[in-house]
Amino acid sequence: MKSKLKVEWLDISKIKPYARNPRTRSEAAVQKVAASIRKFGWKQPIVVDRDLVIVAGHGRYEAALALKQKTVPIVVARDLTPAAAYRLADNRTRDETSWNKKLLRLELSDLRGRKADLTSTGFDKDELTKLLAGITADDVKSVAFTASRVPKVSRAGDTWLLGAHELTCGAEDPHQCDRLIARWQKMTGQSALLKASGQTFAETAQRRTA
Repeated sequence: MKSKLKVEWLDISKIKPYARNPRTRSEAAVQKVAASIRKFGWKQPIVVDRDLVIVAGHGRYEAALALKQKTVPIVVARDLTPAAAYRLADNRTRDETSWNKKLLRLELSDLRGRKADLTSTGFDKDELTKLLAGITADDVKSVAFTASRVPKVSRAGDTWLLGAHELTCGAEDPHQCDRLIARWQKMTGQSALLKASGQTFAETAQRRTA
């Protein structure tokens, strides 16, 4: 069953924590969530039921309180019956995950190379020191080799939408270029010109198909 998610901002005083929430968190954990919200903003809303009782997001709620935020983003899950089952599942399924230490170390190493603030990842300084110790070029090559064996999903003729841009995959196929440029002209209302000859795209494509 598909339902549209509607995110809305609500006064935090109207939200109610679930009194029997069995999941606990330390103050340090709340502060890490607060630091993430402060650094990156809200990327996940708090999920509440029809009575505005929290279903998922107690940590985010407590972090917002710590940040003294007046309003928070919420999603009202009107279709959850019973909400308690999802509340437990949302917390329990996290216990099934684990870290791929090699990939984690490389991600952190990459962020360090970009001069990123690594404490914003949620790892403390001691954890970061241990994780980043002894990363070698062989580690990078190993992961690159593994990535090269991942099945490819792009095929000639595929067009990927990248925000306001399009990326078309393919060889040197002039007809594919024709289709791509024609779509660009339709979207922008502009005429494409060949820089070398000054001819319009339409003139060039007509001569090629004649």
